Amino acid sequence: GRVFAQNPPGGDKPAAAKESGLVPFALPFYMPETSWGIGWALLYYDNADKSNTDHKPNEVMLYGAVTLNRQVSVGISTERYLHDHDYKLSGKVEFSRFPDLFWGVGPATDEDTDEKYTSVMFRVEGSFLFKVARSFYLGPAYLFINDTMAKREDGKVLDGGTIPGADGTYSSTLGLQLNWDTRDSIFFPRRGLYADIRALASRDEAGSEYSFSEVKIDLRRFFRISGDHVAGIQGVAELRGGTVPFQSMTRLGGDMMLRGYYQGRYRDRNFAAAQAEYRFPVAWRFAGTVFGSVGQVAPVPGELFEGELKAAFGLGIRFIADTAQHVPLRLDAGFDRDLNPNFYFTIKEAF
Repeated sequence: GRVFAQNPPGGDKPAAAKESGLVPFALPFYMPETSWGIGWALLYYDNADKSNTDHKPNEVMLYGAVTLNRQVSVGISTERYLHDHDYKLSGKVEFSRFPDLFWGVGPATDEDTDEKYTSVMFRVEGSFLFKVARSFYLGPAYLFINDTMAKREDGKVLDGGTIPGADGTYSSTLGLQLNWDTRDSIFFPRRGLYADIRALASRDEAGSEYSFSEVKIDLRRFFRISGDHVAGIQGVAELRGGTVPFQSMTRLGGDMMLRGYYQGRYRDRNFAAAQAEYRFPVAWRFAGTVFGSVGQVAPVPGELFEGELKAAFGLGIRFIADTAQHVPLRLDAGFDRDLNPNFYFTIKEAF
């Protein structure tokens, strides 16, 4: 919905154009990690000054899911700008019970070595950033994870005690976050740059079971070709050192990057990937996209570009559920290097 402020009494200058919207949905979905399920979300956004392209909308989302694999998740996330965008507050609280698969650690694990496990996770993360310059924020970030291993297969790798975190883990991670965002929209950017860099440290003195450090880099660039024809590119890297529990390692694949691979088919301490996507209108509220990506996991950063990279590609269709901010429901079909298909149905763009 849209709400426009009225002119102030006795004033000639109109007030800033305000905008807000509520996007609820509850729909069946499918992902290779979950099988079929029912997912729901309630997304609320508001923008105090839509005419100012430097101002991003505040966002709050409640979400959850139940799947045929007996996976359950529920959470709330928010991103808010305070004091005329001088401060940026982000946070997320999430609970999940997630039966999953583990193939081991490394870029060359065997397809037939998968084993089942179930983890119960409680996760809290947040950041409070200060505006340093136009669209540029810097400040502290925090992440807490408590992961309980509810079930694992007897006699398999996770049962052997050689993998950190195999009996569950907890971590309290503190660090610094840098965020630079010149996109013209957070839901459907047509132009602009997004950069998010986090340097985090998990230490037993701060309440963690294992001590390790990590750097996460997320870079995105969008180019408007014409109208709603948009090209986007993204590069990500995650680098870790120390004793890293397998829950905190990068899991290659999923509905965001390298769509087509089961999320967790490959996992390790270090990860680098890039993807490109072309988005185009189709008819009425429907739009389409084609995408491709490459990436790799490795025990040390120097091995990320050795050997054959993992590659994926695919295409998708979008239904624009909210036309004011162009919030889409998306269905993607992704194919891995061996042309095995995986399907993803969720809300908002992949990047």
